[in-house]
Amino acid sequence: MRKTISEAVKQLQTAGAKNLYYRDGLKLFGPAFDPFMPDHLHPDEEGYRRLAERFIIQTKSYFNPDP
Repeated sequence: MRKTISEAVKQLQTAGAKNLYYRDGLKLFGPAFDPFMPDHLHPDEEGYRRLAERFIIQTKSYFNPDP
């Protein structure tokens, strides 16, 4: 599914969708974060904090692009 969505986003960007971005969730919160998912599916409080921090770091340029 990730590959299909990534390819669709690339096609839409090529067609002119300049404000459409794709972030692979595993790069935001992958297997290394298992200790922060007590049920092996949902992040705990610390997990959500870390996920938010990583999201901000990885998407900051989308919201404050350099001229």
